[in-house]
Amino acid sequence: ASLALFRFGLHHSNFTMFAKLKSALLPPALVVIGVGLAYGGFTEGRDFKAIADHGKTAEATLDQVTWKEKAVSGREKGFKLELHFETEAKQPVKATVSVSKDVGQRFRDGNDNKVLVKYLPESPNTVILADAKDESGIMMAAGGALALVGVGVFVYPRRTASAREGRAPPA
Repeated sequence: ASLALFRFGLHHSNFTMFAKLKSALLPPALVVIGVGLAYGGFTEGRDFKAIADHGKTAEATLDQVTWKEKAVSGREKGFKLELHFETEAKQPVKATVSVSKDVGQRFRDGNDNKVLVKYLPESPNTVILADAKDESGIMMAAGGALALVGVGVFVYPRRTASAREGRAPPA
């Protein structure tokens, strides 16, 4: 087996090189993804709070339901409602709202083409479903946890290596 691996240039040193590359890229990737997720949760929470504070309600007409389907499993995800409505100031607005799988399937499979939405008067394209729940806290917590894991994956091996060598860990 090792002869076959060597023939294709896949000997042990290449595997350790890939393992080192993976271990070097994993912590920063986790931190970047975590910070991005936390920031997304923060902005979503800010918009949700503003809509709850002074948002307006309107009846929107559903134009289309879109979703993605996994090629192998056929699982559906990423449902979006494309809709349009008119603000109190008679301004026409077209918007796309991301919804859960259950809500997306309900609108796709049903024949109801009206939906209540809430929007920000100063930014009418900032739209949520009228009965939407604020899940921004979950996004921020998950992002923070992911970033902390990334930092931990970076710091832990260095601290344990320093302890094994009898040195004080780097500050």
